[in-house]
Amino acid sequence: MNTENAGGLLLVAFSGLPTSMAYFAVDAGLGILAETASENGIDVHVRDFDNIEVIKKCMPSNPVTHLTIDAAKLSFFERAETLIWAELKKVIESENILCVGFKVWFGPSLSSLFKILKKIKSDFPHVIIMLGGPSLSAVGPEIISFIPEEVDCLTFGEGEETIKELAPFLRSKIRPNNLSNTYIRSGNTFVAPQKLCRTNLSNTPMPSYTQPGFQSITREKLPLFIIDDGRGCAVGCPFCSHTGMTESTQRTRTPDSVAEHILNLNEKFQGAAFRLAGPSPLPVFLNSLSAILPRNHKRPIRISSFLHPGFAAKVDFTALYAAGFRGFLLGIESVNALDTSSFTGKKFDLGTLQRLGTVLNDAGMFSNLSFIIPGFEQNQKHLENFLETTSFSRQRTSILTSFPQVFPSTDWWQRPEKYGISIPSKLNYLHDQIFENFSVDAAMTLNGRNLATLIAELNEIKVKIRNIGFSLNIQDETPVLADLAGLSPLELGMRSEYFIKTLDLGGIENLFLYLKQQCGKAA
Repeated sequence: MNTENAGGLLLVAFSGLPTSMAYFAVDAGLGILAETASENGIDVHVRDFDNIEVIKKCMPSNPVTHLTIDAAKLSFFERAETLIWAELKKVIESENILCVGFKVWFGPSLSSLFKILKKIKSDFPHVIIMLGGPSLSAVGPEIISFIPEEVDCLTFGEGEETIKELAPFLRSKIRPNNLSNTYIRSGNTFVAPQKLCRTNLSNTPMPSYTQPGFQSITREKLPLFIIDDGRGCAVGCPFCSHTGMTESTQRTRTPDSVAEHILNLNEKFQGAAFRLAGPSPLPVFLNSLSAILPRNHKRPIRISSFLHPGFAAKVDFTALYAAGFRGFLLGIESVNALDTSSFTGKKFDLGTLQRLGTVLNDAGMFSNLSFIIPGFEQNQKHLENFLETTSFSRQRTSILTSFPQVFPSTDWWQRPEKYGISIPSKLNYLHDQIFENFSVDAAMTLNGRNLATLIAELNEIKVKIRNIGFSLNIQDETPVLADLAGLSPLELGMRSEYFIKTLDLGGIENLFLYLKQQCGKAA
């Protein structure tokens, strides 16, 4: 629908080197924004550079043999910058693009992105450059000090409202002066916006994946679809940035609308897998969804999700398995007792988590039992006893431990002393997290010990108890991909991390192709 009277919108994603198989999933965020733009009369184009073909083109051959890992990564990003800039320049010129929106991912790719922004502004000074995405929202306005002058707009939280309000500006080719959820540059500063959250998520468009740039997903992506089933969270775990991104009020789509979307995608893409992207689906939503799906789906369905253990007692896992659920990521703040009575009506302890792992095993589902390291120091012996006495020998259950990044939207950042966290320079720490994605040398300690020490201690326990993995990037879709691969979630996660440590392109490509093959067999 490109016309001479309106400026087009180009949406771009590039997160660099994959940190998990989720890198190869179809980007739901871009799909929702693209559909929102289309519904509001915007000529929209999508370019997603997170795919196996980009990696193959940009990865130096035999990096471990001929280059150090750091040099190989630098070479990868230099090649990626050239490839991405050539494609974006072509689209901006040919499609009358007035605005380019980038989904920001923290890590080394961000430095490459900033270099590309400079080239866009140099060649196309009239183009409006917008940055957004979950990573950006997790930090919030404190990221402004790191943003280059080429950026015109920073969008936090729910971007559908921003895109909707952008439409008249693109039609008139006038620079926007106010947009919901968006800081707009004014000279050397940004002007704060009003924040607008949708109260009825079922009125938010589901991604259609029909916009230019999505046509190649069956070739370049896993048929793994992220379902935007809910936003906001009533739990308010102190380490989680979700509340800061989309407010604390729990909002969900209707189970019928989610089921319809799953069934439509499952019919169109053979062997598709799905992940519910809500922070922690409420039991009433999960039980309602399980009552709808078994009556309708013709092909096997695979679904995974996060679930707070405090909600588990009210969930019918047998019915969920019949509906297509194949696994849950179960995350808690600490390996010590956690009182969740304020939002679940009961106290939750490690015994509850242990019994829940057994229930999921008996239901035939994979489970990742995830805990956060701050609880580890409080009672190391308690941790060892818990790990040793829980039935983790079964393939369908794994433990992943995590040391989350501390972002300004979390209680950890606001009151670090309460959790034994010390960050001498928050500005330096934030810089490391944004541009390195995770740095063992970051200026942060937990109960007087740095991250490197904690990792070493966990590895000692790992030698004794083999079914434990230390992960810097726990993903909710790991259980459903593990089901496809016939691996434990832990084994799948370790294979992804092996690629990061060695840049073994053959290993990650073979796993990608194998998972695609297994998706096809599921049809």
